[in-house]
Amino acid sequence: MPTAAEERVTRSPAPRPSVATVAAEVAACERAAGIAVRDDFTVVELSGRPVALRSALRRVARRRPSPFGDGRFDLGWYRLASASRALVIAPPAHRAAAAERLAAAALDTPDITVVDVSDRFTVLALIGPRAASLADSLAASGARPAALLHEAGRLELVVAGTGEAPGLRRELLSFGRPYGALSVSAEAVDLLCAAHAVLGCQRGTPSKPQQRSTA
Repeated sequence: MPTAAEERVTRSPAPRPSVATVAAEVAACERAAGIAVRDDFTVVELSGRPVALRSALRRVARRRPSPFGDGRFDLGWYRLASASRALVIAPPAHRAAAAERLAAAALDTPDITVVDVSDRFTVLALIGPRAASLADSLAASGARPAALLHEAGRLELVVAGTGEAPGLRRELLSFGRPYGALSVSAEAVDLLCAAHAVLGCQRGTPSKPQQRSTA
């Protein structure tokens, strides 16, 4: 990871919820949907000429970028924000490996800039059988987050500017309130992800993504 990664803003960790609280949150997620703020996810911005950018993404993801410009790879997710700019999102367990791969891509493609922008973006994780409906409601409302990523296995990731994220989270809670969606902890999401093997942030094998455009 470039030097900029060392300048990442350090956030104070939130108090860990009790086992009983996490168990209740998991049960609620299984019934409807949970919404969690993932301050522990790393967000990295790649920018440069379109051809060079796609080449760098191919090196990072170790496969050709999808036609929609987003997708899952073994260390996280990527999303083309424009022809000359992309975001790469990595969960905590893959942060070091993603940093190494991004640094190698930057060295191999000198005209690409790679910057850790985790202090500028917040990742919201939506999980549960109603997670996709929540994400669709957000898109239908006219909201335009920096990235909206869909993962097979009832997981959605919303990447938004740090100042915009609290408002989007309130909107999501409002959309989901009629059928029981609620705010949950990162621990509840991790437990469900491990159980369904969709995220791989703690353990489990990443699932194959279902591509869809959010343009």
